[in-house]
Amino acid sequence: MRRPSDLRFLFGRFYLVRRIFTAYVRTAQKLGRKPDSLSTRLDRPLFPDHMVPRAVAEIHVRSFCGGFDIPGDLVAEIHEFAKTERCFRPGHEGETFLFEEVQGGRTPNGKLVALAQVLDPLRCPAILTVAQDPVLRSVVRGYLGYEPVRVAPILYWSPVSRLDPSHRRSLNQTIDFHYDVDSWNFLYAHFYITHTDEMSGAHVLIPGTHRKKPLRMLLGPTRASLDDIEQLYGAGSAIIIEGPAGTGFVEDTSCFHRALPPIQSDRLLLQIRFN
Repeated sequence: MRRPSDLRFLFGRFYLVRRIFTAYVRTAQKLGRKPDSLSTRLDRPLFPDHMVPRAVAEIHVRSFCGGFDIPGDLVAEIHEFAKTERCFRPGHEGETFLFEEVQGGRTPNGKLVALAQVLDPLRCPAILTVAQDPVLRSVVRGYLGYEPVRVAPILYWSPVSRLDPSHRRSLNQTIDFHYDVDSWNFLYAHFYITHTDEMSGAHVLIPGTHRKKPLRMLLGPTRASLDDIEQLYGAGSAIIIEGPAGTGFVEDTSCFHRALPPIQSDRLLLQIRFN
């Protein structure tokens, strides 16, 4: 989890503050402030236009919307790119390595690794195609209320390993329920580039919790224990998102969510952060 500036981290977790920020950015853009330079240039969208109003409404209510699956040729291109580009452990950019060099949960230098982030995902044309998709951008614009100011693709591997939970936490693997405060306002698109299920790092979320948190959780740490989550929202409230390579969904990650640790196969995930 990234920590933005102190003010954003303190106040960006409140839904009302995010709405105020939306009004500010919308006004600024009308007065000439430019949106992100990664502008849409595609003639043929990856997703049907009719998805837009349903997706926006569903994210408002349930925190996420599925159905943004990308075609196999793009999946294959992204997967090949991730195998041939150098990676780094988040927070340790000094050591780079190819993913195939990770053995037994360790880098070639013997360092434990739970996440291997690809250095420059924007070098992959297929990732640009997904990030620039006009229907996806319409969903983002409809939810945020303005054209995104920044668009940041992130591509990373979660290697299969038997790391204990304390090591995973120390290596920035978000195996505990938490909510994000990445900026004043934000939305994420997620795409599984490998088949992903409960045994290979599936994403888990509590629907509707982007707007339903007790005050103590808004004022305190952004993490929550499984017991707290079940007491607040009920046992069985979590949704596990599983699917074949190409499965995509859009999420307001200010809801409670986490990643299951991959223990049978590696996971490759493309995230695109819009804010």
